[in-house]
Amino acid sequence: MEKKDQIGDTGALNEMKMVKAMWNGAENPPVTAEAKVGFAEGKVTLSCPTPSALIGWRKSSREAWKIYTGPFEATSGDSLYVNTHRIGYVAAEMGYVLD
Repeated sequence: MEKKDQIGDTGALNEMKMVKAMWNGAENPPVTAEAKVGFAEGKVTLSCPTPSALIGWRKSSREAWKIYTGPFEATSGDSLYVNTHRIGYVAAEMGYVLD
C-alpha cells in the first residue's frame, strides 16, 4: 500500500470530484450556517456552527470586511454586517442592529 493511500491523499482527483466529495455527493453545495451574534457589555462575539467557516464583519457597507478574530467593541444601535463562508459552500450574509 502506498503512503498516499494510507493518508487519503486526493491530490490526483479532478477538482470538481473533490468539491462534490466535500458536498457529500450532492449536486449543489451546502450553505454555510449563519453566524451566531452575541452582544453584551459593549462587546460583540461571533461564532458559526459550520466547521472550518471563516467569519467576516463590518459596521457599514462602506467599510472593508474584517476577519473575525475575537470580541470587538460596539455600541447599542450599531449596524453590523456578518458574512460566514466555508470554502466549497455557499456563503451566508446577514445584517443586524445591535440592541
